[in-house]
Amino acid sequence: MSVITDNHEFGSLQYLHPKRVKIGNRVWIGANALILPGVTIGDDAVIGGGAVVTSDVESKTLVAGNPAKVIKKLL
Repeated sequence: MSVITDNHEFGSLQYLHPKRVKIGNRVWIGANALILPGVTIGDDAVIGGGAVVTSDVESKTLVAGNPAKVIKKLL
């Protein structure tokens, strides 16, 4: 699993643009998942292995794929 919190303008490492990543309680993150800058993952969410999470994930939601898409809401 990788969590990326910043990015930079192409061709320049001087202008970093950090964005906070928030991961809720009781979140499961599968192997080789990638969480991109600025994403918030709600409580009790599940991130499938190899998923590329580019946008927020609601609580009690299963996401998977590249880019990550909602598979189903969890009980």
